Amino acid sequence: PCFGPDDERLLTAFSAQAAVALEKADVFQKTQEMKLFLQAVLSSITNCVITLSDTMRMTTMNRPWVMETLGVSEQFMREQPIEQWLADTNPHLLKDVKQVYKSNQATYTSEYELKGPSGSTFVNYNIMPLQTLTGVGGGKGVVLVFENISSEKRAIMTLGRYMNPALVKQVMQEGGTQLGGVRKKVAILFSDIRSFTTISESLEPHEVVALLNHHFNDAVNAIMAEQGILDKYIGDAVMAVFGVPFVSPEDSIHACAAALRMKEALRISNDARMAAGQKIIKIGIGINTGEVLSGNIGSEKRLEFSCIGDAVNLASRVEGLTKYYGVSILVTEFTKADSADAFFMREVDTVVVVGKKKPIRLFEVVARRGEEKALPYEQLRTFDLYVEGLKLYRNRKFQEASERFTRAIDLTNDGPSKTLLNRCKHYLVDPPADDWNGVWTSTEK
Repeated sequence: PCFGPDDERLLTAFSAQAAVALEKADVFQKTQEMKLFLQAVLSSITNCVITLSDTMRMTTMNRPWVMETLGVSEQFMREQPIEQWLADTNPHLLKDVKQVYKSNQATYTSEYELKGPSGSTFVNYNIMPLQTLTGVGGGKGVVLVFENISSEKRAIMTLGRYMNPALVKQVMQEGGTQLGGVRKKVAILFSDIRSFTTISESLEPHEVVALLNHHFNDAVNAIMAEQGILDKYIGDAVMAVFGVPFVSPEDSIHACAAALRMKEALRISNDARMAAGQKIIKIGIGINTGEVLSGNIGSEKRLEFSCIGDAVNLASRVEGLTKYYGVSILVTEFTKADSADAFFMREVDTVVVVGKKKPIRLFEVVARRGEEKALPYEQLRTFDLYVEGLKLYRNRKFQEASERFTRAIDLTNDGPSKTLLNRCKHYLVDPPADDWNGVWTSTEK
């Protein structure tokens, strides 16, 4: 028999239903695949991820340790709202969860003590709203991400703020015993932005913060790249130590190399500032090598790992003299001796710094050994003239020394030559005492 119109309509209806069924089957398969994918992702995450429904009950959880800390069962978390399983022990966390659900704005809290009936666990937590697929309407739930930072993790995070990951790992492997009070020979580096007060007065507050953060980021990267640790920030200054917590025969070499890295990073940064029409900045770096006392120093409420001692004070004084001599990097004779012949340096002066009685020879670090060959002829000639001028100056031949320093200034506008030329002019008018030995007594801090 032939098919009639009714049969055709029936077949069309079946076809449409079959198409819908096939489409739904395809969507279901893709949904299942996505679900499996998300489950795999969650299971690979070490942090505990908990999702809450719009009734504030748990729907998923990838790690049980938060549940164990709270002292509740998974079934309890699924059946009871979050108010019940956080109880009265974690009001701050509960407040944040409700606020995120209400405002649709994520929040983050670090070093929070998650309390339970049998103890507590320190965590960092991030709370985010779950949105509808269209993104329209209020929150449809909440996602909580907990990071366990108890004991070892907390120690690693704290140490990682001022030393590179390799040193952190070594400290943890040795149980942190190197962080106690210990006397040891280290290299200390101080760096300071010159005329920072004047610079900051010409900038908006947010520009000052951005400038400091960029500079500190470059400085810390250079320090950590050379196995140093960040001791502290002091306003616009940085103090770093090389040889803590582990002493190395190359600590002074690392300190000088870090200084050269900082100088190069500043050059790149200043090129960008000039291109943007901004003022360039200058820094001074002072390095000394000597014995310090290192360890966790402070009060019971606040301890800070640091180094103290005369060697630290001398490094700070040397940094202060970089502006006086017009150079970027100055090191003491102790750092020079400890770094062997790894760098091309020139002797700048012999000085008695503020607070000291013994004279100290100071050297400018110019480049790594061998790299001086790439320096311009004018700069190398300047160094030769300065060496000649310094020798004549110490032999009280101030007129001949002045001639050398003047030629050096004409070549490269050399900072140390300017400083000693002014001294020579003064001594030509008012000669030093007969027992003068060429040592300069500094009043610069």
